[in-house]
Amino acid sequence: MDTKLTLVIDKEVIEMAKQYATTNKISLSSLVENYLKTLTAAKEFSEFELSETVRELHGSLKTDSESQPG
Repeated sequence: MDTKLTLVIDKEVIEMAKQYATTNKISLSSLVENYLKTLTAAKEFSEFELSETVRELHGSLKTDSESQPG
């Protein structure tokens, strides 16, 4: 069963993704769905090994909820 999902993504990223999807003759929805399937395909999420760079960056970005006052 398909379910609608609303995402908030940087406008430039969306434009690049749309261009990629068009070039590869795939819908943007299919592109996102296939990425999420690939990402979650491992039996356990702990099987993913993070590179040193990713480990160093972990926690360095603020989410919308962290950056808004109150």
